[in-house]
Amino acid sequence: GPLELVFFEGWMSGFRPVGEAAAAAVEEALLEVDNRLSEYEAAWDSLVDSWLVIRIGDPQWVFGWRLQAEQRMRAAGKPGMTDEQIADFVSRYIPAYKAYLPGLYAAGPTTARAGHTLVIEVDQHRSPIPKQPKPLPSQ
Repeated sequence: GPLELVFFEGWMSGFRPVGEAAAAAVEEALLEVDNRLSEYEAAWDSLVDSWLVIRIGDPQWVFGWRLQAEQRMRAAGKPGMTDEQIADFVSRYIPAYKAYLPGLYAAGPTTARAGHTLVIEVDQHRSPIPKQPKPLPSQ
């Protein structure tokens, strides 16, 4: 039958540009990222009908989550990054989280529409928290 649902996951999906000054204040390398986010919105975000945003309390939790995943892969005999490689890998995108997550959490994804965005906040163990965020202002 016809395709009814496609899950598209991307760590920059829905991020809004914050402007050169704000991007540079977090990290100089984010200037190019910030300048290209409008293109990302046109190329990908514009194709999204509905959004699911997983909200986290602290972006630093990502280090532990990646560490767990890689350790499980290594324990299963699959190739995986060392702990040092994980720290290096994750540290490269933490600045983007610092720059763009506040806007995502406050205003929603770039192309969010009323009634088409679900935000679920999870704790450090990836479990939904009991008190979920209120709907976004644009909702």
